[in-house]
Amino acid sequence: MRAGLQKYMAVVQANELGRFKLNRRLVLSRCSLQPDTKIKFESLLGASLETVDIFPVNSGFCNSVYKVESNTGAKIIKLYSETSKLRTESQLRGVADCLLAQVQMSPGVSALSPEGIVHDYIEGAALSESDLCTNLDLAFTVATVLRRLHKLPIPKEYGNEPLIWGWLESMLNCMKMRKPLLPHGITVAKIERELYFLRGKVEAENFDVAFCHGDCKPSNLLVDLESRLWLIDLELAGPNYRGLDLIKLFRTQSNRFSEGDLKMFLSNYCAKDEFLAVKLEHECRICEILSWLEAAMFFATLTSNGEYSDETLSLFEQRWLSFQQSKCSVWSIE
Repeated sequence: MRAGLQKYMAVVQANELGRFKLNRRLVLSRCSLQPDTKIKFESLLGASLETVDIFPVNSGFCNSVYKVESNTGAKIIKLYSETSKLRTESQLRGVADCLLAQVQMSPGVSALSPEGIVHDYIEGAALSESDLCTNLDLAFTVATVLRRLHKLPIPKEYGNEPLIWGWLESMLNCMKMRKPLLPHGITVAKIERELYFLRGKVEAENFDVAFCHGDCKPSNLLVDLESRLWLIDLELAGPNYRGLDLIKLFRTQSNRFSEGDLKMFLSNYCAKDEFLAVKLEHECRICEILSWLEAAMFFATLTSNGEYSDETLSLFEQRWLSFQQSKCSVWSIE
């Protein structure tokens, strides 16, 4: 298994890939940072920006990520956006990061606040969908790590209810207060009906609740230069359905999806307990419907928050279509 991971990293390094392979020409000058961003940086670092070099890594809807270099080494700083508040509570930010850092499953944490977090910098490569389909050793390692994650005790700060329902209710309430810009024929009332229909179906299944990643897509798994796997981007971690973590690695709507890949992955995850693997495959199918609805509602909420663009609307339409397709593939149309 180790040899397979090392081979994977050799290919990654040969092709100069990896989440933190930065282009030095993208270095931010200090003056390009907004005053409020400077304050957040200096608060998290406990030092003046005059002593560090800052490099942008990526920026998304929920956070902006930077690599910070100083004479003491490198760190990763993540600043949370206002949009991130749709699915995270300020008092829970950093709880999962600190827990998983303690058990050496995610990068160490050196500072955190409601505004952001500072991680140890790890040189490595984020995974892609194709990695899990083409590298069996890597897929086996991911299955083993997720099994370990899901067996961790849920921190008392979270309670035991699946976080997914709170996220969806929060987004629904936002859409009710600020009318989103949706395609013709799709209304907030229709989304609400779909949500409560789906919630009834899922809760009737009585799935187990475990400590989950919450956004367990391949790009949130990092392999370092020593072929060790790390979990990153843990803002959505907490109690949830295991199927949500597992199916985000193997979307059935993806062109790369293979029934055989999913079955083999679940068999490894279940340590060859085939009865449990079949049970989890059923859970994954239903949780995929839930994950597409979550994604569609997220982009619908962005339009109601004034973040409308053709791209946002297109992302909503794609996720809504995937939601409908996955729903029809599991249940007959009623």
